[in-house]
Amino acid sequence: MNIIALALANLIGGLFVIGNNLKELRKDESKVSLKSNGTKEQVDRYQEVLGQKSNFIVHASVAILSFLVFGLVPLVVYGFSFYESDNRELKLAAVVAAYLLCITLLAIVKTYIQKPTEWYNYITNILYYLAIGLEVSGISFLAGYLVK
Repeated sequence: MNIIALALANLIGGLFVIGNNLKELRKDESKVSLKSNGTKEQVDRYQEVLGQKSNFIVHASVAILSFLVFGLVPLVVYGFSFYESDNRELKLAAVVAAYLLCITLLAIVKTYIQKPTEWYNYITNILYYLAIGLEVSGISFLAGYLVK
């Protein structure tokens, strides 16, 4: 029960962080260089990251909804996997598999939205985000193990 409570608290806290980041990005007027067709152009940072500012409600809704859905997947897997036997090792393996699948799916979608020109961009993005996810979750797991 403690794990579920901490995961939900982390998810709720993350909503405030995402909301604040979206609000800051919307207010940000800085320009970034964007190379398109061999020419450099200055575009709004918001436009480079998410698209047109006029679609802010759609962007914010999709970001928050995906954060909630993908944030709840490992929690739901933890809560319902091996409920009868309560095998902790299998439960942990199921959560890690769901976690890695979610990260991979999000990396693929992000790469697809960026319209890559080469297939290795997919592999690079997937490996980059998997490495970050494994590092963060490994440190969290180690901290939890040491506190225990």
